[in-house]
Amino acid sequence: MNVRTLLIESSVPPKFWVETLTTASFLINRLPSSALDFDSPYFRLHGHHPTYTNLHIFGCVCFMHLPSPEKHKLSAQSVRCAFLGFSPTSKGYLCYDPISNRVRISRNVIFFENQWFFPLSHSSEPSFAFLPSFDDTSSPSTSQIVRFQPGMVYQRRSPVLPPLDTSLASAPVRRSSRIPRPPARYGFSATSASNTTALSATISSIFLLDTHRQSKSSAGSKLCRRNSAPLKQIRLGTWWIVRLV
Repeated sequence: MNVRTLLIESSVPPKFWVETLTTASFLINRLPSSALDFDSPYFRLHGHHPTYTNLHIFGCVCFMHLPSPEKHKLSAQSVRCAFLGFSPTSKGYLCYDPISNRVRISRNVIFFENQWFFPLSHSSEPSFAFLPSFDDTSSPSTSQIVRFQPGMVYQRRSPVLPPLDTSLASAPVRRSSRIPRPPARYGFSATSASNTTALSATISSIFLLDTHRQSKSSAGSKLCRRNSAPLKQIRLGTWWIVRLV
Protein backbone atom coordinates (compact mmCIF):
# COMPACT_ATOMS: atom_id res chain seq x y z
CA MET A 1 0.00 0.00 0.00
CA ASN A 2 1.72 3.20 -1.18
CA VAL A 3 0.83 6.63 -2.47
CA ARG A 4 1.54 5.85 -6.14
CA THR A 5 -0.83 2.87 -6.16
CA LEU A 6 -3.72 4.89 -4.76
CA LEU A 7 -3.18 7.76 -7.21
CA ILE A 8 -2.96 5.52 -10.29
CA GLU A 9 -5.87 3.24 -9.38
CA SER A 10 -8.31 6.04 -8.55
CA SER A 11 -7.01 8.58 -11.13
CA VAL A 12 -6.78 11.21 -8.40
CA PRO A 13 -4.68 14.22 -9.53
CA PRO A 14 -1.15 14.37 -8.01
CA LYS A 15 -1.97 17.66 -6.28
CA PHE A 16 -3.82 15.61 -3.63
CA TRP A 17 -0.67 13.69 -2.65
CA VAL A 18 -0.94 14.89 0.96
CA GLU A 19 -4.42 13.40 1.40
CA THR A 20 -3.26 10.25 -0.40
CA LEU A 21 -0.28 9.89 1.93
CA THR A 22 -2.53 10.33 4.97
CA THR A 23 -4.90 7.64 3.69
CA ALA A 24 -2.01 5.20 3.01
CA SER A 25 -0.66 5.69 6.54
CA PHE A 26 -4.17 5.24 7.96
CA LEU A 27 -4.56 1.89 6.19
CA ILE A 28 -1.05 0.61 6.96
CA ASN A 29 -1.54 1.22 10.69
CA ARG A 30 -4.66 -0.97 10.60
CA LEU A 31 -3.31 -3.87 8.53
CA PRO A 32 -1.74 -6.95 10.16
CA SER A 33 2.05 -6.97 9.97
CA SER A 34 4.35 -10.01 9.94
CA ALA A 35 6.91 -7.99 11.94
CA LEU A 36 4.38 -7.71 14.79
CA ASP A 37 3.28 -11.38 14.79
CA PHE A 38 0.41 -10.44 12.44
CA ASP A 39 -0.89 -7.79 14.79
CA SER A 40 -1.65 -4.33 13.51
CA PRO A 41 0.24 -1.27 14.74
CA TYR A 42 -3.11 0.10 15.91
CA PHE A 43 -3.60 -2.95 18.16
CA ARG A 44 -0.11 -2.66 19.66
CA LEU A 45 -0.67 1.03 20.38
CA HIS A 46 -4.24 1.02 21.73
CA GLY A 47 -4.64 -2.55 22.98
CA HIS A 48 -7.79 -3.34 20.92
CA HIS A 49 -8.49 -4.10 17.30
CA PRO A 50 -9.53 -1.27 14.95
CA THR A 51 -12.94 -0.88 13.34
CA TYR A 52 -13.09 -1.60 9.61
CA THR A 53 -16.72 -0.61 8.99
CA ASN A 54 -15.75 3.00 8.22
CA LEU A 55 -13.38 2.08 5.37
CA HIS A 56 -14.38 3.18 1.88
CA ILE A 57 -12.84 3.15 -1.59
CA PHE A 58 -10.38 5.98 -2.11
CA GLY A 59 -11.43 8.41 -4.86
CA CYS A 60 -15.05 7.28 -5.15
CA VAL A 61 -18.09 9.53 -5.48
CA CYS A 62 -19.67 10.73 -2.25
CA PHE A 63 -22.38 13.19 -1.31
CA MET A 64 -21.67 15.35 1.71
CA HIS A 65 -24.52 16.91 3.68
CA LEU A 66 -24.13 20.68 3.68
CA PRO A 67 -24.16 22.56 7.00
CA SER A 68 -27.02 24.92 7.82
CA PRO A 69 -25.28 28.24 6.93
CA GLU A 70 -24.64 27.00 3.37
CA LYS A 71 -28.15 25.85 2.45
CA HIS A 72 -31.78 26.91 2.50
CA LYS A 73 -35.13 25.27 1.75
CA LEU A 74 -34.91 25.75 -2.01
CA SER A 75 -31.25 24.79 -2.48
CA ALA A 76 -29.49 21.43 -2.66
CA GLN A 77 -29.00 19.75 0.70
CA SER A 78 -25.78 17.96 -0.30
CA VAL A 79 -22.86 18.41 -2.67
CA ARG A 80 -21.15 15.85 -4.91
CA CYS A 81 -17.57 15.34 -3.76
CA ALA A 82 -14.58 13.01 -4.10
CA PHE A 83 -13.64 10.84 -1.13
CA LEU A 84 -9.98 11.53 -0.22
CA GLY A 85 -9.55 9.61 3.00
CA PHE A 86 -9.90 10.27 6.69
CA SER A 87 -9.19 13.30 8.82
CA PRO A 88 -6.15 12.83 11.11
CA THR A 89 -7.43 15.39 13.64
CA SER A 90 -11.16 14.56 13.96
CA LYS A 91 -13.72 11.85 13.30
CA GLY A 92 -14.72 12.71 9.79
CA TYR A 93 -14.14 12.02 6.10
CA LEU A 94 -12.11 14.19 3.74
CA CYS A 95 -14.31 15.22 0.81
CA TYR A 96 -13.08 17.33 -2.09
CA ASP A 97 -15.71 19.83 -3.24
CA PRO A 98 -15.03 20.90 -6.85
CA ILE A 99 -17.52 23.78 -6.66
CA SER A 100 -15.78 25.57 -3.80
CA ASN A 101 -12.40 23.99 -4.71
CA ARG A 102 -11.60 22.95 -1.17
CA VAL A 103 -11.47 19.84 1.00
CA ARG A 104 -14.31 19.52 3.49
CA ILE A 105 -14.47 17.40 6.65
CA SER A 106 -17.81 15.83 7.51
CA ARG A 107 -19.33 12.71 9.07
CA ASN A 108 -22.67 12.98 7.23
CA VAL A 109 -21.52 11.43 3.96
CA ILE A 110 -23.17 8.93 1.58
CA PHE A 111 -20.78 6.90 -0.58
CA PHE A 112 -21.19 5.52 -4.12
CA GLU A 113 -18.25 3.16 -4.13
CA ASN A 114 -18.94 1.74 -7.59
CA GLN A 115 -18.24 5.11 -9.26
CA TRP A 116 -15.00 7.02 -9.57
CA PHE A 117 -15.16 10.78 -9.14
CA PHE A 118 -12.26 11.61 -11.44
CA PRO A 119 -12.39 10.29 -15.04
CA LEU A 120 -10.31 7.17 -15.56
CA SER A 121 -7.41 7.53 -17.96
CA HIS A 122 -7.85 4.02 -19.42
CA SER A 123 -11.62 4.11 -19.84
CA SER A 124 -13.93 6.36 -21.82
CA GLU A 125 -17.20 5.21 -20.25
CA PRO A 126 -19.52 7.98 -19.08
CA SER A 127 -20.06 8.56 -15.38
CA PHE A 128 -23.84 8.28 -15.72
CA ALA A 129 -26.40 6.02 -17.35
CA PHE A 130 -29.75 6.78 -18.99
CA LEU A 131 -32.97 5.32 -17.69
CA PRO A 132 -34.46 2.96 -20.29
CA SER A 133 -37.84 3.74 -21.83
CA PHE A 134 -40.00 0.62 -21.45
CA ASP A 135 -42.80 2.14 -23.57
CA ASP A 136 -40.69 2.19 -26.74
CA THR A 137 -40.50 -1.50 -27.62
CA SER A 138 -39.71 -0.90 -31.28
CA SER A 139 -36.27 0.54 -30.57
CA PRO A 140 -33.45 -1.79 -31.72
CA SER A 141 -31.42 -0.98 -28.62
CA THR A 142 -34.09 -2.25 -26.20
CA SER A 143 -32.40 -5.64 -25.86
CA GLN A 144 -29.12 -3.91 -25.09
CA ILE A 145 -30.42 -1.98 -22.07
CA VAL A 146 -28.17 -2.37 -19.07
CA ARG A 147 -29.85 -3.52 -15.89
CA PHE A 148 -30.20 -1.09 -13.02
CA GLN A 149 -27.19 -1.11 -10.72
CA PRO A 150 -27.52 -0.14 -7.06
CA GLY A 151 -25.70 3.05 -6.21
CA MET A 152 -25.60 4.38 -9.78
CA VAL A 153 -26.60 8.00 -10.41
CA TYR A 154 -29.08 7.95 -13.29
CA GLN A 155 -30.28 10.78 -15.49
CA ARG A 156 -33.78 10.58 -16.92
CA ARG A 157 -34.14 11.02 -20.67
CA SER A 158 -36.64 13.48 -22.07
CA PRO A 159 -39.88 11.67 -23.04
CA VAL A 160 -40.62 11.11 -26.74
CA LEU A 161 -44.20 12.21 -27.46
CA PRO A 162 -46.15 10.31 -30.16
CA PRO A 163 -47.28 12.29 -33.25
CA LEU A 164 -50.74 13.82 -33.12
CA ASP A 165 -53.52 12.00 -34.98
CA THR A 166 -55.03 14.58 -37.34
CA SER A 167 -57.71 12.20 -38.64
CA LEU A 168 -59.77 12.65 -35.45
CA ALA A 169 -59.87 16.43 -35.79
CA SER A 170 -61.21 16.31 -39.37
CA ALA A 171 -63.95 13.75 -38.66
CA PRO A 172 -67.52 15.19 -38.91
CA VAL A 173 -69.56 15.54 -35.74
CA ARG A 174 -72.35 12.98 -35.51
CA ARG A 175 -75.76 14.45 -34.74
CA SER A 176 -78.93 12.63 -33.81
CA SER A 177 -81.61 12.30 -36.48
CA ARG A 178 -84.40 11.74 -33.92
CA ILE A 179 -87.23 14.32 -34.07
CA PRO A 180 -87.85 15.93 -30.63
CA ARG A 181 -91.35 15.27 -29.31
CA PRO A 182 -93.07 16.55 -26.14
CA PRO A 183 -93.68 13.98 -23.40
CA ALA A 184 -97.10 12.36 -23.14
CA ARG A 185 -97.56 13.38 -19.47
CA TYR A 186 -98.43 16.91 -20.56
CA GLY A 187 -101.49 15.75 -22.50
CA PHE A 188 -99.94 15.38 -25.93
CA SER A 189 -99.86 12.10 -27.78
CA ALA A 190 -96.43 10.96 -28.86
CA THR A 191 -97.87 9.56 -32.11
CA SER A 192 -99.78 12.70 -33.03
CA ALA A 193 -98.40 14.49 -36.07
CA SER A 194 -99.54 17.91 -34.83
CA ASN A 195 -98.15 17.60 -31.29
CA THR A 196 -95.51 20.29 -31.87
CA THR A 197 -98.10 22.75 -33.07
CA ALA A 198 -100.39 21.99 -30.14
CA LEU A 199 -97.55 22.46 -27.65
CA SER A 200 -96.66 25.84 -29.15
CA ALA A 201 -100.31 26.94 -28.99
CA THR A 202 -100.55 25.90 -25.32
CA ILE A 203 -97.40 27.78 -24.35
CA SER A 204 -98.49 30.94 -26.18
CA SER A 205 -101.85 30.92 -24.35
CA ILE A 206 -100.17 31.20 -20.95
CA PHE A 207 -100.39 34.77 -19.64
CA LEU A 208 -97.07 36.04 -18.30
CA LEU A 209 -96.92 38.93 -15.83
CA ASP A 210 -94.79 41.80 -17.07
CA THR A 211 -95.36 44.66 -14.61
CA HIS A 212 -95.80 45.07 -10.86
CA ARG A 213 -99.39 46.32 -11.35
CA GLN A 214 -100.37 43.15 -13.21
CA SER A 215 -98.91 41.00 -10.43
CA LYS A 216 -100.91 42.88 -7.75
CA SER A 217 -104.18 42.51 -9.62
CA SER A 218 -103.75 38.80 -10.40
CA ALA A 219 -105.73 36.13 -8.55
CA GLY A 220 -102.61 34.41 -7.27
CA SER A 221 -101.33 37.60 -5.70
CA LYS A 222 -104.65 38.18 -3.89
CA LEU A 223 -104.59 34.63 -2.52
CA CYS A 224 -101.07 35.13 -1.16
CA ARG A 225 -102.05 38.38 0.55
CA ARG A 226 -105.08 36.68 2.13
CA ASN A 227 -102.98 33.82 3.49
CA SER A 228 -100.37 36.21 4.91
CA ALA A 229 -102.89 37.97 7.20
CA PRO A 230 -102.55 35.41 10.04
CA LEU A 231 -98.78 35.87 9.93
CA LYS A 232 -99.21 39.59 10.62
CA GLN A 233 -101.43 38.84 13.59
CA ILE A 234 -98.86 36.40 15.00
CA ARG A 235 -96.14 39.05 14.72
CA LEU A 236 -98.39 41.62 16.45
CA GLY A 237 -99.03 39.28 19.39
CA THR A 238 -102.72 38.69 18.66
CA TRP A 239 -102.31 34.93 18.40
CA TRP A 240 -100.17 32.46 20.29
CA ILE A 241 -98.35 29.53 18.82
CA VAL A 242 -98.99 26.40 20.94
CA ARG A 243 -97.20 23.07 20.45
CA LEU A 244 -99.65 20.23 19.80
CA VAL A 245 -99.40 17.27 22.20
